Amino acid sequence: MRIAYICADPGIPVFGQKGCSIHVQEVIRALQKQGSQVTLFATQIGGELPADLANVVVHQLQLSPN
Repeated sequence: MRIAYICADPGIPVFGQKGCSIHVQEVIRALQKQGSQVTLFATQIGGELPADLANVVVHQLQLSPN
């Protein structure tokens, strides 16, 4: 199964160390363990891509000006 995980909250660096960041990473890991191919769309990437998530395709979203 192919899954698009979207994190549009600019306050969550998905590869950071905040609780929300860890949550996003763990959800992606759980989806991968079930055999899903995950593509991540996020406004804030944060730190380095963890080695065990290296096969996740990452797209950085741009915030639109209001």
